[in-house]
Amino acid sequence: MELYKVKLTKKQLMSIPELELKLLFLLANLLNDICILHKFAIFSNKEIDCITTRKAQNSQTFFILMLLAGKLWEGWQMLTKNFFGAKLSIEYEKSLMDEGKTSLQNIKKYFSGRNIIDDIRNKYTFHYGYSNDVVKRIDLLEDKDELDLFFSESHVNCFYYISTLLTSSSILNDINPDNSLAALEKFFDDITDSAKWFLNFCTDCLRIIATKYFDRDFERIVISDPPAIDSIFIPYFVSKS
Repeated sequence: MELYKVKLTKKQLMSIPELELKLLFLLANLLNDICILHKFAIFSNKEIDCITTRKAQNSQTFFILMLLAGKLWEGWQMLTKNFFGAKLSIEYEKSLMDEGKTSLQNIKKYFSGRNIIDDIRNKYTFHYGYSNDVVKRIDLLEDKDELDLFFSESHVNCFYYISTLLTSSSILNDINPDNSLAALEKFFDDITDSAKWFLNFCTDCLRIIATKYFDRDFERIVISDPPAIDSIFIPYFVSKS
């Protein structure tokens, strides 16, 4: 695998107007966050034969996607405060490539209206005030539903499935109270599609900044034998070394 290293100097950074320098930092930071969480979700979401392990993995994946939803919401807030409406945005939007322009249109359309990412972030991801709504979900449970708590000598291997079950049930009910499977598909699709839009748009903005202010020279870096993305697995349960 090849990387292309653009070496920046303090002098180069100081030559960038403050607004664009701030945008450079914010866009790069958001891109790092989205890439890491997106990969973690892929690494966690694997087919498992053991029912208990599968429950734990699903819980872990669901949580990672909730965090990603929170970051995407924050990315929209960042663009609203630091990009949209400024003269700079007009210049950049004219310079975007087709994929960047389409992604920006999708971001604006999605986040300008009511959306589940907004609901997930403000109600669930970073807050615990939704407990009343979650408790109400107990009335809708069936006797066959498995309401489990798993304890271990190690804190990292404890797993409280009842919390995941009620939280995810509440989120999916908010999305579509009549069809939990359709709600789950929309949960995944909205988050992964939005992540793709932000990656395309923000990367294109970095290209514009680089074209304006950075040298075209780069250093070729070779990463030897990186693992295949579908070969990596982040387990929930771990043993002591």
